[in-house]
Amino acid sequence: MGVGALLAVVLTDGHSEGFRSALALGRTAQGYAVPDPGSDAGNGLVGGDTPALQSASTGAAPAGGGSPGQNLAIPGEAKPSTDPSAGASGSSGAVVTRSASGDPTGSTVGPAPTGSSTSISPTTGSAGTTTPQLAFLATAAGTPAYRQASNSAFRLDVRTAPLDPTSPARLARLLALIQSTPAGTAGMNTRAWNSTVLTVPAGTPTTDVAFGSCPYAAHPDFFAGRGIFLGVPIPTNATPGLGGDGGMTIYDPATGRLWEFWKAAKVNGMWTACWGGRIDDVSTSRGYFDRPFGSAASSLVNAAGMVTIAEARAGVIPHALSIALPQTKLQVAVWPAQRTDGRDTHPDAIPEGARMRLDPTVNVDTLPMSRLGKALARAAQKFGLLVADVSEGVVLDGESGQLDIQAGRRDPWLSIYDASRYETGGTVLDGFPWSRIQFVADGWGR
Repeated sequence: MGVGALLAVVLTDGHSEGFRSALALGRTAQGYAVPDPGSDAGNGLVGGDTPALQSASTGAAPAGGGSPGQNLAIPGEAKPSTDPSAGASGSSGAVVTRSASGDPTGSTVGPAPTGSSTSISPTTGSAGTTTPQLAFLATAAGTPAYRQASNSAFRLDVRTAPLDPTSPARLARLLALIQSTPAGTAGMNTRAWNSTVLTVPAGTPTTDVAFGSCPYAAHPDFFAGRGIFLGVPIPTNATPGLGGDGGMTIYDPATGRLWEFWKAAKVNGMWTACWGGRIDDVSTSRGYFDRPFGSAASSLVNAAGMVTIAEARAGVIPHALSIALPQTKLQVAVWPAQRTDGRDTHPDAIPEGARMRLDPTVNVDTLPMSRLGKALARAAQKFGLLVADVSEGVVLDGESGQLDIQAGRRDPWLSIYDASRYETGGTVLDGFPWSRIQFVADGWGR
């Protein structure tokens, strides 16, 4: 891509497929851009073709070959658990386990208590001798997924915020987008097109993440400069969410760092990704990565607006909700979004970063919704919904249950959702009064 063309799409993120939805299986992608090979629209680079797999140290393909390109799923299809991205094999590291419930307040998210944070398991060496090995045990995502700053864009109380002058027109556009989906409704991604969250204890062994077979160049800060892809604490049984996004979040409370990876996969024992970001002191972050980093097209932190399994169980969601739409405004992002993959030229198009809220006068207790549905409505009323990405449906973002599934346990969402409609996103948003949505003034809270 030439410089002139790059300037024309300076706010465009060409790498993200967004939060696809189980509501939209079989639908032709609309408002979703596949990156042009040899280009990297929106990441601030003009690059050529990249190697099949770039090593952190040499930029060369790893021994044994293999391509993470197999993680590029057919649009609308979730990848099976047998995919290499399941991460069932690899070098030594931490072992992730999930607790029965998450931290209800967010005040104690961190390493497991003394006596339960580590365990000894036998391993067999090359000579056949058995030696003890330290296994690191990480906790599940809490409520919220990490300790958020009080001034994070996801923690602001929007009930008295001024409305945007375009609110009525944008509402009409939102309702039209909901009706345009195959199911004619909205849902929440919990089975696929979402992210796992790995909260690791201090001392988790680190590894370098290679740049996968991606149709654009790696950012220099991935391996030089900030070294975002270097020294990442990844447990041995780490696994991304299902679906072509391959989302994986890693939170290290001991260092205060948070990583998010897009198209994360394990290829021949090596972790790879096609984009990502790192925040070094996430407890003071306002909820977004520096442009052009992060796994969401807007650079908003996925884990900040994600509904964790612990929150769903508790029925309390203390932050704004990330929402993805089938179309977002062309080349326009508003704070807190830092970039966009929007392609919508409709006069009332909704930009990424736009904040909406449920009308504060709505009595949520009287809504014909489930317990979790009402919790989502209360969060939308107090903290709002932030447009974070493009999807094939109108969807919220729920934490992936793949860590449980990989460990042989039942998907935790099955006990929360109506299992009979699980493949269509559940009934969690049935009864939500979308006609009572209001759009807050662009950039409010900055």
